[in-house]
Amino acid sequence: MTDFQAELQRIEADIQAMDATTSGAKVLTPDTGGQVRLLYRTFQRLSLTGEIHPLRCLSAQVDLAIDSSPQQADLWLLKTHIALKRHRFAEAESVLRTEPSLATSSLAKLLQSDIDLQQGRYLASRQTIKSVLIADPTWDGFARLAHLASLMGSLREADELYTAAEDELSAKQMQTFAWLETQRGWMHFQRGDHAQAMVHYNRASSAFSGYWTVEERIAELQGAQGRFQEAIGVYLRLHADSPRPEWEHALGDLYWLAGRYELADQWKRSAYLQYVKSVREDESCYLHYLADLCGELAGHQREAIEWARQDLSLRSNFMTQADLAWALFRDGQINEAIEYMDTATAVGAVSARLYQQAAVIYSAAKQNELGRHFIRLAAATNPHPAKALVPSHNLTLIRWLGEA
Repeated sequence: MTDFQAELQRIEADIQAMDATTSGAKVLTPDTGGQVRLLYRTFQRLSLTGEIHPLRCLSAQVDLAIDSSPQQADLWLLKTHIALKRHRFAEAESVLRTEPSLATSSLAKLLQSDIDLQQGRYLASRQTIKSVLIADPTWDGFARLAHLASLMGSLREADELYTAAEDELSAKQMQTFAWLETQRGWMHFQRGDHAQAMVHYNRASSAFSGYWTVEERIAELQGAQGRFQEAIGVYLRLHADSPRPEWEHALGDLYWLAGRYELADQWKRSAYLQYVKSVREDESCYLHYLADLCGELAGHQREAIEWARQDLSLRSNFMTQADLAWALFRDGQINEAIEYMDTATAVGAVSARLYQQAAVIYSAAKQNELGRHFIRLAAATNPHPAKALVPSHNLTLIRWLGEA
């Protein structure tokens, strides 16, 4: 049994035991606070497995519990966590303002920093995290600050902050350690340092075996190195254990890169149907995937713009702005694409993907010097671009970067 399976088994056993204890309680009292613990444990299970759709039901259960629980502050925090997982950022911000006692809560402030980050309020996010860390140095505060530092290109600072986060962990928090190591690995992967990325992935795997988050990142790295069959094997195994459209999407990309175009199309169209089904069920987590995928599928360019605009309406940051710019470019709407790309690149974020997209869009608009500038930035940011992450339809860009 892997560490992941063992942890999941423990959580499910706790849930069953608490559910048996609290199932007869009609009204929550200080003596029936176990139902609050049950809701939190359920959220932990969903977070561990990465399941999205059950969160809607859990949110409804939290709403019912809030009306009668003496632990309302804890439940408001849980509701905020759920809203963030579901990409309901306006709702999350509204929830944090509902409970007055949360104004002084360190966790509430960190959740607000998450909202600020998603909404492109990078300075506000950083200031909030730093203020919390002064009073309450915790691993999740350091991890958030590390992520922000990596977004802005400060790898050394980010690595130091991730180390500080790991130093705050207890010996029992191996899943959290594995998650932190995976984040560190992905940061180096995005800068083309595959060897250092693998060092962190191996640490994560040793600390908490069988963790799908680690396995997914390793498969991504294998795909970036052109080891398509190995990567496909990992994704097929992950999908067999827990079918997810994002893994079908990844399989489509990998099969395409491996030259198996019919299989690639089948996986991508299956992912598309699952993405659309999720959106129709009032979920928002797959909007950015839809925007990306529809840009690749023939006849779906206008649809890609629709999904990208919806995502931008939920969270306005350099990534969603660039995604919309790319969708507009793919539909031939160059002038509007440039407007959004100007906004995205003005933030100062360091991202090879962003630079690649900017290079193509500006060059298409005959702004050749600016296009060459972003080609150079892309090559400097990631000298070994991940082939499996470059949009499969963009063969011109792949050749272009190879010649730069």
